[in-house]
Order: sequence, then structure tokens, then C-alpha cells
Amino acid sequence: MKEPAAMFEPVYRNRPGADAMRPAAAQKADQIAPGLWCSPGLSNAYLLTTADGRVVINTGMGFEGPVHRANFDAVDSSPVRYIIFTQGHVDHVGGLESVRDPDTTVVAQANWTAWRDDNERLIPYRANRSAFAFKDTLATGIQAIQRRLGTKRLPGQGVPVVDLDFEDNLTLDVGGRRMELISVPGGETTDSLVVWLPNERICLCGNTFGPLFGHIPNLVTMRGDRYRDALTAVASVERVRDLRPDLLVTGHFDPIAGADRIDAELTRLRDAIRDHAAAGMRSGPRLWKGRLGRAGRVGELLGLVSPPVDHRALSGRIRRGGRRRGRAGRRRRPGGTGARALGRGPGPARHPPRRACPVGAFGGARSLEGRP
Repeated sequence: MKEPAAMFEPVYRNRPGADAMRPAAAQKADQIAPGLWCSPGLSNAYLLTTADGRVVINTGMGFEGPVHRANFDAVDSSPVRYIIFTQGHVDHVGGLESVRDPDTTVVAQANWTAWRDDNERLIPYRANRSAFAFKDTLATGIQAIQRRLGTKRLPGQGVPVVDLDFEDNLTLDVGGRRMELISVPGGETTDSLVVWLPNERICLCGNTFGPLFGHIPNLVTMRGDRYRDALTAVASVERVRDLRPDLLVTGHFDPIAGADRIDAELTRLRDAIRDHAAAGMRSGPRLWKGRLGRAGRVGELLGLVSPPVDHRALSGRIRRGGRRRGRAGRRRRPGGTGARALGRGPGPARHPPRRACPVGAFGGARSLEGRP
């Protein structure tokens, strides 16, 4: 008998890629389930309607907020009772001021302050590390938003202020709809959460499993994010898998329907991280050379890349540097062993440096020659 994962074609093969991501400019929100609406954008925003007001999940970038607000107001103009952030990245929180009402309660996982502070400190660095993948997309997308709204004046990026946070889980009951917020720190940020609707068996997971569902998650931190642990990611996959959702609503593109299919996808993803990435880490420092996609069972969003500097040369340089600092007054000849090891100076390079080709900040399709 086939394993559940073998019974289904991997969904990534038939889903759009990163080049299909666009800023929010849709003319209307799309209903994806009873009382659940999507306003697509760089990260989708979602509306839950209830008998006692609205709940909004994620607000997009600052310039996308007015589009999400207009789309949701066209569905239901009742007060926004709650706004829930599934993570602290700027494409989830930036449209807050456009979407919130005066009495709205903003909810996030308790680590949200660390991510807000990181964003404020590192925004120039992160913007530079992301611009290569999104510069053209943002320019054309902003023009589309200006046409959609009939104005060239768009709001800037908002800074999130959270009214209610929690550590592991939180239950909200609004107008007859129950929402369970569950922490999944193995997502793209340590303040990641999923919204579980137990009565409908719907899970809104944001980018818990990476920017493109079905691909190996983005465990690298080249944009200046904090360390992402592979085994913590596995635990978060398992936490959602144990819910057995009938509908998995992701941060980008259409939801995935069917409990068995979702289970198969999450099983593939868990195995790819746990059995391949973690095994590679245990086996030595050459993980960069592994193929994380496991023969097509999950997508390789980040492609196959080489390290920015050969690990043996780098480790040798660090060791020699440590000895040099401990021997005051000793000077090295130009082009000595350390320089040759890194492919510089006279003499043969034992281990020439490699150039990295990481792929987009959100998983873009272009390559970038970068430095660590």
C-alpha cells in the first residue's frame, strides 16, 4: 500500500512561482470559504466575517493597506474587531493604519517586539538585500495601486503596535466564530502563528512553511533575519499537521484543499527538512552541496548554491587570525598562507573562494552574486 505522500502529485509543480507575486491591486476580494475572503498581495490579507464584526489577518505593506481596506469594506463594512499578524515581516504588518479602526485589538505572538525592533534597526540593510528581487515588481505594482485607488498619494510603512499577545496559544470567540491562535516559532519568524478555525477545520498558516508552499522553506537568513532552526521548523510542521485541516490557507496564492492531500504535503515537507537537511548538518559542513528537494518530492525554492567562501579556507583564516592576535608584534608577509588560502596574493590558491548565488528575498527567481 502506498504511503499517503506517494498518492498525490506534489502541489508545487502546479502552483505559481515567485515571479507571480504582485503587490495588492485587485478590484475585489475573493471568497475562498463561507465567511472567509482573500485580498491578494505581496502577502495575502484575509477577512473573517462574523455576526459581531470583522477579523482581519495580515495587512500587507503600507502602500497595499488601502487596497485591502477597500476590498474588505466592499464585503462587509462592520467594525474591525481584531487584526491578527501571522508574523512580523514588513509585508504582513505594514498596512495596519489603513485597516484598523479606533477600537480594533491588534494581536500577535509574544516575540513580536523583537521583530519590530529588528525591522527598525535593519530596514536599510534588509531593503538592499531584497531590492534585487522586487525592485521592478514593486515599481509596476505601486503604479497599479495608484490606478486602482485613483491617487498617487499612498501611505508609508506602518510600525506595528500590538494590544494583545500570547506565548503558546490564545482562543478568540467573535460573533459565533472560534479562532485558536497557535505559536509556530519554526516559521519564517520566531513570532509566527497560525489561525485555526476548529469548527470549519480551516488553518490560516501565513508563511509558516515558507513563501511558496510545497517548496523547502527558507531557512537561510541572508536578508538579516534571525537564525532559523531546522528542527524547530520540523516541530512547527508537525504541530499544524496534527490539526488535520481540511483547508490550508497560505500566505501566497490559492489554498490547498483536502485533509489527505494536506497531510501528504506536510509529511513531504517534514521529511525533507528532518531527514535531509538535518542529516546533512550532522554529517559535516558541506550542507551547501546537498539537494534539499529530495528528487522532486518538494520544490527547491532557493535552488542549489555554493557557499560565499569555501568553508575550509574560512575556518583556516579564523584559526590563524586567532593565533595572530595572541602573538603581539608578529607580522605576516603579504601574500602569506592565509591570503593564498582565500585565493588572493601570490602563490597557488589551495581553496579558491566560491561566489554565492542565493535566490530572491522572498524566493525570487533571479540570482544574485552576493557576500555573506
